[in-house]
Amino acid sequence: MNKNTFFIFSIVFFFNCDGKSQVEFFPEYEFRKLENLVSEEVIFPPFSIKIPKGFNKFNKRNLDILKNQIENDPGSYFSKDLIHGFSDSLNSAFIISAIKDDNLLNNLDKDYRDYLNKNNEEVVKNQYTVNGIKAVQYQTKNNINNIGLTNLKIFLINADSGNYLLDYIILDRNFNDRLYSIESSLSTLTKRK
Repeated sequence: MNKNTFFIFSIVFFFNCDGKSQVEFFPEYEFRKLENLVSEEVIFPPFSIKIPKGFNKFNKRNLDILKNQIENDPGSYFSKDLIHGFSDSLNSAFIISAIKDDNLLNNLDKDYRDYLNKNNEEVVKNQYTVNGIKAVQYQTKNNINNIGLTNLKIFLINADSGNYLLDYIILDRNFNDRLYSIESSLSTLTKRK
């Protein structure tokens, strides 16, 4: 795989946040939107998003197993509640969780990045605003049992109504096949009234 592929949206984001506080640097960004690459809308109040085409809800058994793992992980940096989980035939996953942290933006700092660096080969951070929603994105790359994985961790900062985490987990060999559908999915992220 081309090493440049790791940096998702590398053509799109190369924002350097050094020297600015997290709160003041959220440039507006508009993702590429291809309606034929997204399917059903999923609501997690106050937000909604369309999932990438080809993703299906986890069956109840698998969702319960994942929910138990996520919510009871003693090594997790943040306490989370699993809201939705989806997967596709390429072994990609899309997970939506509520984050139990009233000071999330301030906690997505150097300590969190250090935590991610301990468990991953590469970590890239970006911040942006999409459709009026502030987001902090960490992209990690890891190799587990000789299988390369990229994880996009997109934290939606919404202190008044709760914060959320969108996790897109993609096998590196399928990354290029999923890039446009992930961007198209993110383009549909909205805050409902």
